Amino acid sequence: MKTIRHVRFSPDFRWARSTDGEEIAFTRSEAKALTCISAQPGAVVTRSQILDALSEPGSEKNDRTVDFLINRIRRKLGDDARNPQYIGSRYGEGYVWLSDLRHLATDETPTFYVVGPIRGFFPTEEVRTTILELADHLTAALQDHCRGDQHVVLDPDYYDAGYAGAARPRYLFEITTVSNRSNMGCVLTVKSTAAGTLIAAERIDLTHGARLEERHFKEIDRLAPILLAKVWKSEATRGEDVPLPVAMNDVFNTEDEKDKTWRDADNRLRELLKDNPQDDETKLMYANHLHSKYVVLGPELFAKGEQNCEEDEREIERLVLETLPFAQTRPDYSIMAAKLLYFLNSGYGSMATELAESAHDGSTKVAASLAVVGQLRSFNGRFDEAQECLEQARNLAKKGSDFHIYVLVLQCQMLLAANNRNALKKTQRELYRSRPATIVFFEPILTDPAKPSIRAQAVIMMLSTKRARGLLQYLFYISGRLFEKVEHRENMMRAPLILLRRRFGDAVLTEEMRAALPGLTG
Repeated sequence: MKTIRHVRFSPDFRWARSTDGEEIAFTRSEAKALTCISAQPGAVVTRSQILDALSEPGSEKNDRTVDFLINRIRRKLGDDARNPQYIGSRYGEGYVWLSDLRHLATDETPTFYVVGPIRGFFPTEEVRTTILELADHLTAALQDHCRGDQHVVLDPDYYDAGYAGAARPRYLFEITTVSNRSNMGCVLTVKSTAAGTLIAAERIDLTHGARLEERHFKEIDRLAPILLAKVWKSEATRGEDVPLPVAMNDVFNTEDEKDKTWRDADNRLRELLKDNPQDDETKLMYANHLHSKYVVLGPELFAKGEQNCEEDEREIERLVLETLPFAQTRPDYSIMAAKLLYFLNSGYGSMATELAESAHDGSTKVAASLAVVGQLRSFNGRFDEAQECLEQARNLAKKGSDFHIYVLVLQCQMLLAANNRNALKKTQRELYRSRPATIVFFEPILTDPAKPSIRAQAVIMMLSTKRARGLLQYLFYISGRLFEKVEHRENMMRAPLILLRRRFGDAVLTEEMRAALPGLTG
């Protein structure tokens, strides 16, 4: 269905529906006339062109036929010829469609972003055409920076009731014109349709009577990725009680798109940093993003030898230390800074633990805080206290959500390190029931190395030497090495290391593993 102001048209223009639910039927000739005129919004369509579109054997061919047909359509739509909303008259020339249909959505195509509504005063038709051209270019520029399933729609006359269900957009890019004697300004505002909150605002100035110039198109091209990045950031920090890494990697994400999601986030954050390099919140988000690179893409990066651990750790350290004064004013960010400092494994352990515990006492995002503090306590070997935190976080998590899975994984790692196999079996079953796809990855890690499961052995048999080594490096880097005591590190790494070493030999070991896990690698 195509949406124009207060009427929604069917794609073939055979009928329309008003906002109060009234249906309007059009004859075949009326539908052909509407299709012909709307195909060139803003441009004059002559009576001859409309007649050609109507031509059928035996049909009349004169101007009066067209005028009669247009008047009939206007009556059905309630369109005042003196103040038209849909079809304007150009006396002596023909008719003009007053709304732009080129990017309008259908019920079958979910709309993610809408460019519209366009508000303000248009002193001449030329001004209106210029603003529509700007909106059209913004629509195309936004779509260039969106995933294929995130449709951008131009609807100059957007009204909320005209969209329902999947077709309802998540965000509006409104355009408001402000005129003075010397120029006309176009204010772009980005709003969430769900919350009604303002996310971003930018302004483009135009000279009265002037067409769009190359500089205007370049400015729109520059703004499009920045505005989308601000939308992304608002989603990631919208206030849900989950840790930042879960929120950032869950934004607009489906389960089979983890790689692309991380790279999309990388582009968004880089745009934000380019636009405002000194923004502490964005800098801390980027530090977290570099850490999540190894959580999300780690097995593949290590298998291909594409990891940049030292370089990324230096950048994480720089960003966290620079933003620490800001982070300490916000408990949720303070806890994230603590987690990142601990991850660096460079002598920040005590400081990071103290920072996290202090922030936890003042945090209002209780579930997120419990998860991170629980993980850090497990790294310290304080397993009873860690379990207390993680169990509370699990109970607060929505069953089956990414956060629920995140907490269950942290619990499994903690119970492995504590060598508490009875409790591990229970948590492992809940993990597999909640997200069956996790079985293939976690079974070789969680299985009992003395009696490995058939599934664990089957997964090991599927791996190449490169992938086996990459998996072991990944596990050691994001978790195993962070446990303070050798005993706990070895408990965490025991099953995968024994199984992989048994099949591939010492080729899967690194020098760091040998030094940190002497009881397993000797």
